[in-house]
Amino acid sequence: MTGATPGISYKGKGAPRTQTRAVTCMREKARFGQLLPIHRLTVIAKTPVLVAFGLYMADGRFAWQTVGATLVLASLMWAALYAVNEAFDLTLEEHYVVPTATIAGLVGGVVLICGAAYLISPALALLFVLMTVGQLAYCVPPIRLKRWWWPVLILSGIFNPVLRAYCGAIWGSAPMPVLGVLSIVLIHVGSTIRTRALQRGRDLNLEYQIAPPSVDRVGAVFTVLGILDGAYMCAMNVFPRVFLLSAPFVIGFTLFAWSDKTKSMKAVRRGWILFSVAAAFGLVVLLKGQ
Repeated sequence: MTGATPGISYKGKGAPRTQTRAVTCMREKARFGQLLPIHRLTVIAKTPVLVAFGLYMADGRFAWQTVGATLVLASLMWAALYAVNEAFDLTLEEHYVVPTATIAGLVGGVVLICGAAYLISPALALLFVLMTVGQLAYCVPPIRLKRWWWPVLILSGIFNPVLRAYCGAIWGSAPMPVLGVLSIVLIHVGSTIRTRALQRGRDLNLEYQIAPPSVDRVGAVFTVLGILDGAYMCAMNVFPRVFLLSAPFVIGFTLFAWSDKTKSMKAVRRGWILFSVAAAFGLVVLLKGQ
């Protein structure tokens, strides 16, 4: 299907070397399903789990009008933000046409969600706005921070997971333990480094900044330290102790993700169903523990 619907044109880095950056010919129009591919279910499912982690660590209590609404709104907001990211990736990297109205509608939906969050809590709305600004800076030109590997470590490894956890922590009565937050950060920074390492071919083709190979060892160390810290938090009951039962799965998936035999993110994403089930289990445990 081709379409004359106007899309986004961007003349900065991000187009393959073999293609022009100013696209003047008719291009294939992106399907709606491409804006939220199935593998995104894992990162969307991770959002309520991180919120629940924050609630659990802050000794909060579940209530539908506060925590329940936060879980729903945060999940919807991140689904929309990931769709915005996919829209610009499809336009700038794969040269599909994504109507401007589609992107505007997604961003408008995020704005409405932030407004709904304000009605629940101004503090929650502030966290939502910070996450929105960060994600738009990550994927929207001309800033599009994802073109460089190191800002991605800050956004995806520290900024976003910590803010999601704080969305739950604001409903608690105690501050989140530093070691608990550190475990979340270490694991996310490690996984972000591994993701970027597996995307070096894409980065080279798109003229994005490539993460140096020396960073890979740092990512592996951070991942191991994050898992060990998480196990210690379980033993201390900062995290639910039942999570220790997931150790074989966590260790096995980590070895697979960091194996030299794993050459692409496509291989890692094949485990999206198992990861989503594990996320659902974690969410139930965290909320039931309250």
